[in-house]
Order: sequence, then C-alpha cells, then structure tokens
Amino acid sequence: MFGFGYGPGIWPWIDFPDIVANAMVSYKFDNGFGVTISGTWMAATPSFWNYTAWIPAQDYANIQVFYSSKRWEASLYFWNFFNSHYWIPYAAAAGASPDSGSNSDWVVSGQAFWIQGTVAYKF
Repeated sequence: MFGFGYGPGIWPWIDFPDIVANAMVSYKFDNGFGVTISGTWMAATPSFWNYTAWIPAQDYANIQVFYSSKRWEASLYFWNFFNSHYWIPYAAAAGASPDSGSNSDWVVSGQAFWIQGTVAYKF
C-alpha cells in the first residue's frame, strides 16, 4: 500500500478532499447595483480505500449581480458559471454517510450551469 506515495499514517480519507479552497469578492456601487464572484477548488480525492480510483482536482465559480434599495432587492445568480464538470462523492453529499466505510465508489455529478433569480420587497 505504501507504493501509492503515502507513508505510514499519512493517508487521505476517502471521498473527502484534503484541500478545499474557496473565495468570494463582493462589491456594491453607490447606486444600489452590485456583483459577487465566488469560486471553489478541491484537490484530487481518492474514492476507494485501496486508492486506485480518484476524483481529479476540480473547480467551479458562481456569479451574482444584484440591485438593492431601501424597499426592493433583486438578484440574478449564475451558478457554475463556466459549466465546470465536477463530482461530489456520495459520502460527502450524504453528510459523511457511513457508506464510505464500505469502500463506496458512488459519486454524483455537480449541478451544471443554471440561473436563479430572486425579487424581494421589504416591509
């Protein structure tokens, strides 16, 4: 098992990336309009206990444009803006499912590009 590049005691947990980085930047102009850009990057993740199947490193980005005033808010969200293909391990998607203990190779695909809008009136 040590031929996979990991020494004793330095084994990544299956279906959970050991490095996840995310960032968000938001700016609102004086006229009430604004933009938010966020992104997430995940390191490669093993999906079998014997480390023979891996989910490659992956990323996705989201963009929101919005308007806000004293009484109104409107937002337009662009989720997975670049339509990145990414995978969510079943164990992580199910909230640390005990299924990871059975050497699960289940993964679900991440959501493709989609748009969501909201409008709100403040009382």
